[in-house]
Amino acid sequence: MQLNRIMNLQEELRHTIEEYESIKLARSYYENLVDRIELIRQELLYLEEIIDRNSGDIAKLEGFSLKGLFYELLGDKESQLEKAKQAYLQNILKYRELKRRMELSRYEKSILEKKVARFDEVSLKLNTLVKTRENLLDQTEPRLRHEINSLNAKIERQIRRKAELKEANNLAYKIIEYLGKMIDLLNQTWAWGSINWNPFSKISKQSSIDRAQELLYKSKQLLIRLEDELVQIEKHAQNENPSFELTLARRFSEIYIENLILDWILRGRIRNAKTSIFNTRDKIKLLQFALKKESRDIDHYIQQLERQKKQLILNKKSG
Repeated sequence: MQLNRIMNLQEELRHTIEEYESIKLARSYYENLVDRIELIRQELLYLEEIIDRNSGDIAKLEGFSLKGLFYELLGDKESQLEKAKQAYLQNILKYRELKRRMELSRYEKSILEKKVARFDEVSLKLNTLVKTRENLLDQTEPRLRHEINSLNAKIERQIRRKAELKEANNLAYKIIEYLGKMIDLLNQTWAWGSINWNPFSKISKQSSIDRAQELLYKSKQLLIRLEDELVQIEKHAQNENPSFELTLARRFSEIYIENLILDWILRGRIRNAKTSIFNTRDKIKLLQFALKKESRDIDHYIQQLERQKKQLILNKKSG
C-alpha cells in the first residue's frame, strides 16, 4: 500500500527539515555578521584615533600580557585613582577585543559561507520530498488524505520548531563550557593586584588571566549568535509573549573588564570579574533549561500526532 511509502518518507523529511532550518538560521546570522564586520572595522579606526591622540603605542601595548598592561597603565596606588588612565586602559582593552573579534568573525564568515551555499540544494530536496508525498497521498481516498495532510502539517511545524531550539541549545551548551573554563582559569589567578611583579616576564604571557581573556572573546561571539538565533525563533513562536529573551552580548565583555579594573584597584583576587562570569553562566543555564523543556514537550506532541496518523492507516486497512 502506498501509505507505507508515505510513512517511510516522513523520516527522510524530518532530517531534511532539520538541515533546512539549521541552514536558514545560519544564513540569517551570516547576513548580520557581514554587517557587523564592517561596524567592527569602523570602530577599530575610531579607537585607533583616540589612542593615537593620547600618544599610545598600540603595537607596544598589544604585546603586553593582560597583567602587564594593567601594571603599565595603572601602576601604583596613586595612579590607579586617575580616572583618565582607567578610561585609557578600557579603550586599549576594547581595541584588543575588537581586533580579536574581527579575526573570529572573518573565520566564522568563511565557515558559514560553505553552509549557506547549500541552502538552494537543501530547499530543492525538501520541496521534492513534499511533492513526492503529495503524489502518493493523491492515490488515497479524499477524507483520509485530508486528515493525514493535516497531521503532517502539524508534525512538520513541530519539527521545524525543535530544530531551531536544538541550534540554540547547542550554542548555549558551548557558551556554558567556555564560561566554566573561564571560571577555572580565574580561580588559578593569584595576587592579581600585587605590584611586585615584572611586566616583561615570559611566564606572564601564558598566564591564566590571558587564557581567560581569549575565552571571553569567543564567548561573546557565541552570545551574539545565540541572541540572533533567539530573535529568529521568536518570529516563529505560536504565542505573542517571547519565551526566550537574552540581552547579554552587548555589555558582556565591558562588565567583565570593568570588574577586572575594580579588582586590580582593590588588590582583589579576581572576585568581581569572576562574579560577572558566574552571573552570565547562570542566565545561560536558565535559558538552556527552558529550551530543553520545550524540546521535550515537542517530542511528546510529535509522538502523539504520529500515533494518530498510524491509527488512521490501521483503521483504513481494517475497513
